[in-house]
Amino acid sequence: MRALHRGAAAGRQCGIGVEINVDYLSLIALNLCGEVIVERRVPLDVPGTEAGSVLDATAAVIRDALDTLRGRGARTVGVTLAAPGVINLETGVVGYAPNIGWRQVAALDGLRDRLGPAAPPLSVENDAKLGAVAEYLVACAADIHDLIYVTGETGVGGGIISGGQLLRGAAGFAGEIGHMPLDPTGFPCACGRRGCWETMVGLSALLRFAADTGDAVRDPAVDLEQRLADLRDRAGSGDTRTLAALDRVADSLGLGLALLADVLNPRAIVLGGHFAYFGDYLLDRVRSVLDERVMAPDVGGCEVMLSTLGFTAAARGGAYHALEPVYQDPSGTTAAQA
Repeated sequence: MRALHRGAAAGRQCGIGVEINVDYLSLIALNLCGEVIVERRVPLDVPGTEAGSVLDATAAVIRDALDTLRGRGARTVGVTLAAPGVINLETGVVGYAPNIGWRQVAALDGLRDRLGPAAPPLSVENDAKLGAVAEYLVACAADIHDLIYVTGETGVGGGIISGGQLLRGAAGFAGEIGHMPLDPTGFPCACGRRGCWETMVGLSALLRFAADTGDAVRDPAVDLEQRLADLRDRAGSGDTRTLAALDRVADSLGLGLALLADVLNPRAIVLGGHFAYFGDYLLDRVRSVLDERVMAPDVGGCEVMLSTLGFTAAARGGAYHALEPVYQDPSGTTAAQA
């Protein structure tokens, strides 16, 4: 995690991050100054689409971004795919991603085959871990070096930064917080169990609590931000079902966060995705639950914060990850460019 560069060369070298989410593909290209050069989001029902077709669509989005950057005189130094679930970093295989229905999908090789030998270096990483990297680059400016980033998506994941370093765990599973079994008699989860935390606070849970099947806000073919905007309008107009759904999510969110705060004692918990989008409806209640449940005085010094990156955190983290070789060896990359 490096300081951002400044200058003309910094504006010409770019990294691309592309996220495969349940409802969409998201791409961001950043230069070394951290400026967004290209941004794309394509609605896509990923669980309902064959994995090969998802990779086809992902490759198409990447090709379009590469062409755009090339036309602007920029050089793409790398592309990082942000995918949910358990990732084998050496092989680029998505071993298990229940919310999109992937098991042993060779995502990295699949993209290489589709993009061809002229493609920039490609890599794959877990979406929540990349989101945590992006959030840390914001938080470290406030001297925060221990944080948990909690994705607010259909699947709820976590990225853990400890002492300024990304925590992976012995087998890379660190951060699978959405599958904490908090209500064993609760709703079925995509992982096959019942009552996982994400069935209580994830995006699907919020939409299920707030609207009936057939309601437009539950239609994955509709752009996610449009659906959330519609739901926010309902909350703003005082719709009792929407407000009750947000209260229910806030209570369950606080319950899980209190456990994480007790175990990891972070300096900050950063709420992303729909948690941040509805933050003004959730935050006070979440903080109240933490005050009641965390054992350490004053919540152990932990502050609950809202992400300012919205639904772009994972793709941004991917773009930073793709730029890491430049931060490590700027002279070598510049020489290669020449």
